[in-house]
Amino acid sequence: MTDKAAVIASGLIGRGWATSVSRAGYDVALYDAALGCAHAALGFIDTVLADLHRDGLLNGNAPDAVRGRIKVAPTVADA
Repeated sequence: MTDKAAVIASGLIGRGWATSVSRAGYDVALYDAALGCAHAALGFIDTVLADLHRDGLLNGNAPDAVRGRIKVAPTVADA
């Protein structure tokens, strides 16, 4: 089993997958073909992580630890 995952597209579903996979302990490479969208998705993810932390849904992880596992990939190949 690998400890890395790629999420291609950073719309609502891609953001959800990136968050869920990262919560499970995987490093996530988030890619979107639309310039700036993957970076913008990180702000949304930060908000979601704060809510999940408040509700005790981060599997004992701090929001910054979960967020630290999500990186934007510049190309599909890099993801």
